[in-house]
Formats: sequence, structure tokens, C-alpha cells
Amino acid sequence: MAALGPEPSVSGRDDNVLVRREGRPCTLPRALGRARGPRRIGKSPGIGLALVGAVSILLAAGGAAAVPGPAAEPVSPLEPPILQPRDPTAARGMAPLVAPMTVLDELAPILTARAPQLPRAFMHSRIGIEAAIGAGVTGFFARRARAFANPGGSWEIRVTLGSRLPLAFEGAYVGSRQTIGMLGLERNGFMLGNGGEGNLRFNVSRGPIQPYLFLDAGWTRYQLRNTQLRTADGQTSDDVLQVPFGAGVSWRAHHAFADVRGTGRLMYNDSLLDRVAGPPTGAGALSTWSFVGRLGWEF
Repeated sequence: MAALGPEPSVSGRDDNVLVRREGRPCTLPRALGRARGPRRIGKSPGIGLALVGAVSILLAAGGAAAVPGPAAEPVSPLEPPILQPRDPTAARGMAPLVAPMTVLDELAPILTARAPQLPRAFMHSRIGIEAAIGAGVTGFFARRARAFANPGGSWEIRVTLGSRLPLAFEGAYVGSRQTIGMLGLERNGFMLGNGGEGNLRFNVSRGPIQPYLFLDAGWTRYQLRNTQLRTADGQTSDDVLQVPFGAGVSWRAHHAFADVRGTGRLMYNDSLLDRVAGPPTGAGALSTWSFVGRLGWEF
């Protein structure tokens, strides 16, 4: 088989590209391993190289397209995808943006700080403890007792435990002074009463305005003063048992409060008027009524 020599080109010039293969000169198509004979590539070697590069790029693109990628998740038409804003500083390698501090952010430590604790004496107790002093008017129920002594003044000092509970306990000192109005007796004579009582108080409500009911038991000692009047045995006093009952209402303003109440006191074992005024008047002759206003402080 004859050796291949340079082939004449169309233009008549020898512009075939010759390379060496296994020590023998040959054209570029045979050097690339093509089975067909030598061909003319073009007028210049740059065109041939460009064609070879284009074919390589097409083959690489086709192979990449043949590789299947991850399947995309379908997007529901009713739920459009949420686009997350991108931080423009992230792609540049810069520090992320920080929102400026507002006035509320600066005041947050002050607003959330706990208020200073007040001394225990200025705080409300859980059950409610009240101390009050009051004064009012009192008189007798029975006609004969009213004829013996006129209505007079009444005063009291009262302590309440449980003013903020449905059921409270009260303890009180109660005093009274009534002038003697019976004809023939000294005009400046009077009957003095001093005693103590304890009661159960039923709080209807526990708000700033608090109505309540109460029922209690107590003891009172009545004494005749500034008079020559004596009992048959020469005594001028009488100790009686009493059962107070009534209702009232309180108005609170923080710790301070005002209170008014009406009280009836049923007396038992009373014999002072029987000994002084002649015929027996019966049990309960010294039963009294009273209306008292109080001012106090709740702890």
C-alpha cells in the first residue's frame, strides 16, 4: 500500500496539517483515529480546532442533561411559596444587619424590674386585719327604761380578724353614758355602761364597699353615778349578759376605711331597774339599740 503524501488543496496550496504518528507523517484526521481516509479540514488549522472544541462541548452538555436531578416538590396553587428575604450582606461576606435599638428596648429593663418591697406594716395581710375607733348614740327599747334614762352617747374600740374573708371575728370594748331622766332624781346623775363583746361577722362581699351581718355575745356592767339612788341592797351597779346582733357596711380606700353599723343588744339577768324603780319590769328591760360610725385602718 503506497504511502500517503500531501494532498493538493482546492486552492492549490499545501495547507493540510501534518503530524507525526508512530514516527510517520500523517494528516490530522488520521491522527485523531478516524477510519475514513484523510480529509481536508479547512483553509486554516484554527477552524479545525474550533470544530473539535464545539463537538466536545456538545457531547459534555448532552451527558450532563442525561443525568437526572432531584425531583422538585410540587407547589399547591392554593398555597403559594413563601419567599424568604435575603440578607444582601451575606453574599458579600459582611456581618449581618442588626436592627437599631428602639426606645422600648432601652426601657425594657426598667419596665420589667420589680418594684421595691414595702415594709410589712404598709402591706395588706392575706386575711385582713382591721383596727377602728367609733362613736354614736344608744338608748333603751323598753318604755320604762326610756323613762328612767335618756338616750346618750356610745363609743367603742374594735379589732377585726378576717375582713377579707367570708367569715371574720371581732372583739370590741363598748361604752355608753346616759343621763337619768326620772323625776325627783338628781339632774346631773347618769348611768355608765362598760363591757366587752366578741362576734362573728359574715361579709357579704370583699370589695371596696363591704356590707356585712354579725351576731355575738358579751357582757356589760351598768353603774349609777352622781345620784343618791340605791338598790334595796345598797348597790349602784348591775352586771348583765348581752347578745348583740345587727348589720353594717364599710367603705375602703386603700388601707383606711369608714364604717357605720346598727346594733341591737338583748340583755339577760338584768335587775337594776327592778331594784331602783319599784315593780319588776321583766327580763330584758335594759336591752338597747345603737348606731355607731367608725374610722379605722386595715393591715
